[in-house]
Amino acid sequence: MEHHQETWTVWKCQQITAFVQQVRAIIDRGPRKVILGIFSVPWQLSDFEGAIRHIIGQDYQALAAHVDCFSPMVYHKLCGRDIPWIAETCAWAAKETRRPVWPIIQAMDDPKAVSPQELRQVLQRALTAPGSHGVIIFDLKALNPEKLQVMKEVFRGEKKE
Repeated sequence: MEHHQETWTVWKCQQITAFVQQVRAIIDRGPRKVILGIFSVPWQLSDFEGAIRHIIGQDYQALAAHVDCFSPMVYHKLCGRDIPWIAETCAWAAKETRRPVWPIIQAMDDPKAVSPQELRQVLQRALTAPGSHGVIIFDLKALNPEKLQVMKEVFRGEKKE
């Protein structure tokens, strides 16, 4: 690794990209148009010394040639991040890939509780982030009645404080 880190990184990224390319080819041979998305690790190239490529093997630019949309798993509590990080990550992914972004946000109370008010902020931030074309909620089992009501209000465009 001391002498061949970049060669190893390129090879790993090529393996993952080649797999996605094969999936794209299979989908394209099918009778219906199917959107191919990827649940991506929400690390930018500047995070953890480029670990998105050399540890995870995800080259967003290379994958963008085969993927219709990117869904970074922006679980702010699990990642120890604040709510604005969600929009920053979406904007970076959109700029890096030139593809729609459907961020996956955290509703579950792990490692700390996500209050209904916080869920409202997270949903609004994810939906209005640069490049965002929607949102995916992880996980739906975490939507207690209060959180479910917040989700409905946000999706309906209702203004609540």
